Amino acid sequence: MRNKNPIRENVGPRFRTEEGLGIASLLAVLIFMLESCTTLDAHSIQYAGAPRFPASNPDSVKILREEPTGPNERLGEIVVDASVDPAPSVSKVEERLRTEAGKLGADAVVVVYDSIQALGVYAMTPWWNGAVPTKEGRQLIGVAIKYLGPQTEEHG
Repeated sequence: MRNKNPIRENVGPRFRTEEGLGIASLLAVLIFMLESCTTLDAHSIQYAGAPRFPASNPDSVKILREEPTGPNERLGEIVVDASVDPAPSVSKVEERLRTEAGKLGADAVVVVYDSIQALGVYAMTPWWNGAVPTKEGRQLIGVAIKYLGPQTEEHG
């Protein structure tokens, strides 16, 4: 007669050794797939002493490459970090810029920095090989602005 283990009998099948290997393999595949996906993270930093405005509609926020000539108020900075291989679409990056600018009540975002840079290194080979590949990422910084006075074509 085989001894019954009361603990093993009350544990669901997903925790038993035979099925546990299948679940562990599935989790490993899922982690690998998630690691290979694009990443896109954004946050905003409101300037100290800058006026506070109600949130604006992100769809109406303009993205500019130069500061407009008309009067405007700088509200804060938006930092977007994105993967480069694979890279998110330009429309997704612009959407995140507009969303964060809208939270600050901005009418536009002036892109002041857009670069691909080394974010760090990782070692995948033995230490004696000497190969240390870098992990690259794209960083984009924009200044959220609010137009002062009537908005004209020279703003965009």
